[in-house]
Amino acid sequence: MNATTQSAPSHMELPVTARYLMAVSTVLAPATVVAAIFLHPVELGVEGVEAIEQFDAHRDSYLLIAWLFAISTFFWVVAILTLGRVARYYSRILGLIGMVIAFGLAIPISLDYEDLSYIALENNLEPETIAALFASADQLPSGILGFVWLAGLIGLILLGIAILRGEGAPKWAGAALIVAPLGIPAAWFAASAIVFYIAWVVLTAGFAGCAIDFVRHQKHVP
Repeated sequence: MNATTQSAPSHMELPVTARYLMAVSTVLAPATVVAAIFLHPVELGVEGVEAIEQFDAHRDSYLLIAWLFAISTFFWVVAILTLGRVARYYSRILGLIGMVIAFGLAIPISLDYEDLSYIALENNLEPETIAALFASADQLPSGILGFVWLAGLIGLILLGIAILRGEGAPKWAGAALIVAPLGIPAAWFAASAIVFYIAWVVLTAGFAGCAIDFVRHQKHVP
C-alpha cells in the first residue's frame, strides 16, 4: 500500500458471502459482453442502413442477447463498486474519481439502438426508415449521453492507474484496465473485429484479477 491507502474500520468490512458474490458479479459483467459478441456477431464500423440490415441478418438471436444485457446491468453496477473498492485500497482519491466516472458503463442512460432496431424490424419498418429515425434522435440533446459510455472507459483507465500505483497490487490487472478500454473504441474505428474481441477478453481478465484481489484483502477503504 502507498501513502494514500487507508484501511476501513471494522464495521465497514463486508461479510465473506457478500465479498464472494461481488467478486463473481465483477467477472460476469464483462463476461456477458464477451458471450454476446460471440452469440450475436456484428461488423464493426458499419452505420446507417447497412448497420440495420446487418442487425436484421442476426435478428433471430437477439432476444437472448437482450436478456443477457438486461441481467448484466446489475452485474455492471456491482462490478464498478468492486473495482472502486480495490482501486481505493491502493489510491484513495484516484480510485474514487475513477469509480464515479466508470459508472457511465453501468447505467443505461442513452437510447439502446439495438433494442429499437429489433422492435422496428419486428413491426416491418424498412431499414431506411429506421436509420432516418435514429439520425433524427441523434439531434436531440439526449444524443450526447452516448458519450457517457466513452467516459466510463476513461473511468476504467483511472481505476487501472490507481491499482498500478499500489504496493502489492495486481499490476497485470491494473494494466488490463488501462489497455482494454483503449482497444475497444480503437477496434471500432479501425473496424477490427479481432482487436475488439481481444480487448473485451483482456478486460474480463482485468476484472477477474481485481475480483481475486477484492476477496484476498480483509480490509478495504470505505
